[in-house]
Amino acid sequence: MRELVLEYDDVEYRCRVSYSVVMAIENKVTLTELADRVAAGAAQGNVPVSHVVWCLYCLLQGAGCAVATVDEVFERVKTDKVPQSTIVTTLDFILREVFGVGPNETLPNADEVEPATTEKKTAMNTSIADSPTP
Repeated sequence: MRELVLEYDDVEYRCRVSYSVVMAIENKVTLTELADRVAAGAAQGNVPVSHVVWCLYCLLQGAGCAVATVDEVFERVKTDKVPQSTIVTTLDFILREVFGVGPNETLPNADEVEPATTEKKTAMNTSIADSPTP
C-alpha cells in the first residue's frame, strides 16, 4: 500500500488509503462524485472546500494525527495554511489508490484488459496474505 506524507503541526504523517479511511471519507463524500468533480476541474471551483477538508481530515485521522476537529482542518485550508499543491496531490493520491487511475485518466476498455486467471488470482491472494499488517 502506498503512502502520502502530510505535514501537520510540524509533524510528518504517513497516510494510507485503507478501507477504514475510505469508509470514513464516504460517510460524507462519495468518491465517484469527488472523481467527477476533480476531472471537471478543481481549479474552476468544481470541488467544494468541504470535500477537500473532509478528505484531509480523514487521512490525517487514519495516520494517527490527533486533529481535534474537522473545523481545525477547515481553518487551515481557508487561511491558506494548506498549500494548493498539497490539496491537489492529496485528492489525486486518494483517487489513484481507490480507482487505480488519476482523475484525468481513463480506465482501459474491456477488450484491453487481460481476463483474470486462477494463477493470477492465487498470486494476488498470496501477496495479500503475505503483506505485513499496518
